Amino acid sequence: MLEILNRTPYWAYLIFFYVLKNGIQALKDNEVTIIRLFIFPIIFIGLQIASFHTTINCLIYLVSLGVGYKIGYWLAPNTKGKVDSIKKTVYLKGTPYTLIIEMIIFSIQYCFGYMQSVYPDIALQ
Repeated sequence: MLEILNRTPYWAYLIFFYVLKNGIQALKDNEVTIIRLFIFPIIFIGLQIASFHTTINCLIYLVSLGVGYKIGYWLAPNTKGKVDSIKKTVYLKGTPYTLIIEMIIFSIQYCFGYMQSVYPDIALQ
């Protein structure tokens, strides 16, 4: 396990700490600009699209987006927010969902990245 962490590139740690900081901030009520609200999902979607090797991966991803949308829609009534159109900000109540989801996504991406670097022939199947 320690060897895996030693071989991890420095930028993966930067992303991890950014995700962790972002998730901890989401535990508290805060006001976020609309642009900042969409930066993180766009980065993750871009990373995922860049990793497609086959059409079936794209299809699986689209189905996963649909499932994620349904889960988000189900959780949304429990999360209250206010939009300030003058300052172009959104006031969000604190929730642990952001921290949990971002850490799960980072962990999955990290595991797949590790597997792809150690076993490149399996990753292309």
